Amino acid sequence: MRQPKLRKKKIGNNVYWYTEANGGAYFGKVGEVPYPAARRSFGAHLDRTRTPSRDEVTTIGGVFSLFLAWVKENRSAKQYDRRRRDCSRFCRLEWGGRRVADIDALEVTGPMLEAWRNKLRVAKAGGDPDAFGLDPQSLLHAETSVRHAFNWATKHPGPKTLLPVTFRPFGGVERTRPPRKALTEADLLDSSEVKGLLEAAAHDIDQFRRWGIEAHIAKHGREEFRPCKDSFADILRVFYATGARTGELAKVKVGDFLPRSRQLVLGDHKRSATEKVATVRHITLNDEALEIVRRLCAGRERGGHVFTTRDGKAWDPKKLNMRLHVARRVSAALGQVVREGTTIYDFRHLWISEALMAGVDLMTVARMAGTSVRMIETVYGHFRRDHYDAAQKLLDRQRSGILEGPG
Repeated sequence: MRQPKLRKKKIGNNVYWYTEANGGAYFGKVGEVPYPAARRSFGAHLDRTRTPSRDEVTTIGGVFSLFLAWVKENRSAKQYDRRRRDCSRFCRLEWGGRRVADIDALEVTGPMLEAWRNKLRVAKAGGDPDAFGLDPQSLLHAETSVRHAFNWATKHPGPKTLLPVTFRPFGGVERTRPPRKALTEADLLDSSEVKGLLEAAAHDIDQFRRWGIEAHIAKHGREEFRPCKDSFADILRVFYATGARTGELAKVKVGDFLPRSRQLVLGDHKRSATEKVATVRHITLNDEALEIVRRLCAGRERGGHVFTTRDGKAWDPKKLNMRLHVARRVSAALGQVVREGTTIYDFRHLWISEALMAGVDLMTVARMAGTSVRMIETVYGHFRRDHYDAAQKLLDRQRSGILEGPG
């Protein structure tokens, strides 16, 4: 087992005394805080238990340490990384000549949160490590982390909570409201782009290493292309057919495939860790996707991943989007330009939007997409036109003849 250590951690242009132990903690800047003093603070941090009494957890930093330990145990690694980053940034804020981390948790106020948000908005300049020039959506994520920490402290660990259950320091602070950009038909992949990507994905990218993509295709044209040696072409077709999230197909295993019910069934999915009653994610396969998954699962052990890279490892969202970028370049060299910035998630946008435009009801689309009806209505609701068209036709019939009548 690794022993806890006092380390140096660089953030921006500054270096801090830091440890990963007990949820992580900072002990001041290197150069301003002597090593012996940082060592004493480090020792005191290690002496704290994971569930100390309220009297022992008096500072914001102490509450955050316990909160992050809980997030690490009960939420996804991605959410833990986000919460830890945002809480660390908040703790570094200077307020009244003190770091927020050293202030009693009951002394936190709304103006602290507002000052921190304003600091995060500032473009990074002048060596300020906490000026990040964050956009409104990133600001909302950041402040949600801090709000989550204090809300958690009023509820956990129950029945004796860390903070009073009525403690709401940010109740009067309006949340950041990112401007909402409507998803339009122009934002969706069109049929030619989809065909171009699917065709490009079917080619082995190793054959372009010598000359480069554009030069190879200019030299050889479409002749003698070698087929794809991994499952990227297959997984891309299944993304198009199902509208699954990027990470869902990347983690699906042979044992998750139910051929008789034509489904992939995932117990571990995006919402499983946050639902009060955990549900199972069902991904419905059409004929093409069913045959692809059936072929890839044939003769393989249940614990193996269905979609793998050339070396037999599982895909992850980053690798999938990097490979899609290569497919976009191949498609452009073959004469079909695909818009820049296209990601795997664009196939999900396309599937949900086209399902609504085809007349599938909101509840069914939400269940098949593994999300809430509210999210579907908020982001994609304008693509559901059948009831609007019916209402307009009803009005047109009522008005018919009025303008042609006697003047």
